[in-house]
Amino acid sequence: GKLETVDAAAFMIGLYVGALLMKPLGLRTALGIGAAVFAAGMILWSIRLTPDISDEQMYLPLILTGWGAGWEIGPVSTLINSQTPDTLLGESMQLYLFQRQLGGTWGIAILAILVDRLRSFWSSRLGESLNYFSLGTQDALRQGSIAMRLSGFPHTQADAAALGLLHARLLIQSVVNAFVDTFRYQAALGIFAFVVVLFFARGHPISTTRRWIVQMVR
Repeated sequence: GKLETVDAAAFMIGLYVGALLMKPLGLRTALGIGAAVFAAGMILWSIRLTPDISDEQMYLPLILTGWGAGWEIGPVSTLINSQTPDTLLGESMQLYLFQRQLGGTWGIAILAILVDRLRSFWSSRLGESLNYFSLGTQDALRQGSIAMRLSGFPHTQADAAALGLLHARLLIQSVVNAFVDTFRYQAALGIFAFVVVLFFARGHPISTTRRWIVQMVR
């Protein structure tokens, strides 16, 4: 709940600030900024995510991804409905919201499929190095067996418990690797969107952003 609150707060701030600044910056420049921030957040997720990640390490990726996603809502909505006649604006907004909801549902479904398949992939890849002839595996089983005996397990059950513990660690790392890959895919989509926005931008978005910053400082 605490982490979701951080993400939601960043989304709300990005939505509000993006709506205020999209006209001074220009819609395409604003879209580029949102895509770049979102991609940076996903890259940070792919770097920081480990089985031992702390809450504090999640704050910045959550803020960047939430802020970037919220920032883009205003420019996207305005671009889609900018040429819609006033008499059709209500129907246009309903269609836009429907498509956004549908796209979000498809996106979640695709990511869920990717996580499941990548988890199986990484479980197989990581499991290739786990065998009784591996010194690392032998050391992990020996340490796990000692830890189980110190916890009160009988000697006959300690070895089996250590094997189960190693298998659990394999499953956890497989899931983490699967999520890291999906974060990389989403970062690639953000970078692609940023490049597309720059390619189709009218004028010079970088110089426009620089002029706006100078005006705000003055």
